[in-house]
Amino acid sequence: MLDAGAGPGPYKPLFNHCHYEATDYHPDTNIDFVCSLDRIPKANKSYSHIICTETLEHVEYPQDVINEFYNLLKPHGKLFLTCPQGWAIHQAPNNYYNFTKFGIYSLLRNAGFNQLKVKITPKGGWFWMMSNQIRDSGLWSNHNPLKWILYPFTHVLIPLLLFPLDSLDRKKEWTNGYLVEAERD
Repeated sequence: MLDAGAGPGPYKPLFNHCHYEATDYHPDTNIDFVCSLDRIPKANKSYSHIICTETLEHVEYPQDVINEFYNLLKPHGKLFLTCPQGWAIHQAPNNYYNFTKFGIYSLLRNAGFNQLKVKITPKGGWFWMMSNQIRDSGLWSNHNPLKWILYPFTHVLIPLLLFPLDSLDRKKEWTNGYLVEAERD
């Protein structure tokens, strides 16, 4: 199991039952090795599972990273990936992309993943996205003197109103991002 772009390793406790390795481009206490995600120092077909959460938007060449993941997966190995579609700039200047489902399919197909073994699920629809955008907007920034007055609205009332309405959005074309599962042949 490889956690690629693991940061502080929040998922490590979930994988105590298996051999877990974590990598990132900067050292951290929970990182097993430091490297760029397009050049992971492991042999091809080393992993049965790779997770990469909210990281792909921070690499300059995402195709190279997806290609590396494909090469590192054993036959029938699975990649679990999350990436944003609609999100504000964060971790600047290393925030390069937001992804559509078509862009994700293209990256996976170009790496060699079989389209029939790819599942892409939106993380909510328009109402969910708007609630998150309001909650995470500058209204709640440390520079806003009204942030404590606004908190009940931005973090409680608006989500309570908008989250339940999300089921009305059947297409989910406006979304925060995607959950991706891809299996190597």
